[in-house]
Amino acid sequence: MEQEAPPAPPVAIAPPPAPSAPMPMPAPSAAQAALAPQAERSLREFLDGWRNAWAERDIAAYLQHYHPDFKGQAASPEQWRAARQRIISRAGEIELQLGQPEIRLEGSDRAWLTFAQRYRSKALNDEGIKQLQLRRTDGRWLIEQETFTPNRRK
Repeated sequence: MEQEAPPAPPVAIAPPPAPSAPMPMPAPSAAQAALAPQAERSLREFLDGWRNAWAERDIAAYLQHYHPDFKGQAASPEQWRAARQRIISRAGEIELQLGQPEIRLEGSDRAWLTFAQRYRSKALNDEGIKQLQLRRTDGRWLIEQETFTPNRRK
């Protein structure tokens, strides 16, 4: 005759742990902390070079600031580059003022630059906020994406 096994003792279920404060972000390593000022300096130099090339209508230098695959809103990088060449060459004198950039680094090879931009040429007068997403490729910062949000017209 088979005997029934005695019932298992009840198992106590612990209540969920009380919520705690969010864990602080780890402090950057010494290497990352040392890299940040150097990266910020190189990003500011990059931004100055991009701005100067655009304002001086140096199309070749301007385009060198963009990743080869960058296409903006165009169907292809080649179409975007052709459009930029056409627009910049026809702009006449360009007045380009940039505000102090907010720089956000992600690791040692990605960065976002956000700044006020004021552009004036014979064809266009525009002010707004520009954001550039950059990636360091072969030791050089290059623009992968950019957005421009115009200020509201009054």
